Amino acid sequence: LFLKMNWLVNITSIAILIAEGYHFLRFYRDQITFYSAFVTVWTGFMFTLYYTPQIVEFQKQGVSILDNEVFQKSHMMSEWDFKIFVTSLTILLGRYLYRKIV
Repeated sequence: LFLKMNWLVNITSIAILIAEGYHFLRFYRDQITFYSAFVTVWTGFMFTLYYTPQIVEFQKQGVSILDNEVFQKSHMMSEWDFKIFVTSLTILLGRYLYRKIV
């Protein structure tokens, strides 16, 4: 699940970087969009490049790692990171839709 979803998260983060770079150069600047894009990209790359390799490495150690405190904290933080990613992405998409309507 982690490895397959990483492609989607990375592509989404790169697309946001490109779109926001274009908007920045064209002076379509909006604070809410900028900050939500920053948080989305940051948490997306944190999830795919930091948490996923760590959790995959833990999973290779087998079922015994489930009781490890480091694994539990790392897994909990990756869940929080992904929740923040989804929330900021929702805010960003909502803001894009709002700008198209208004």
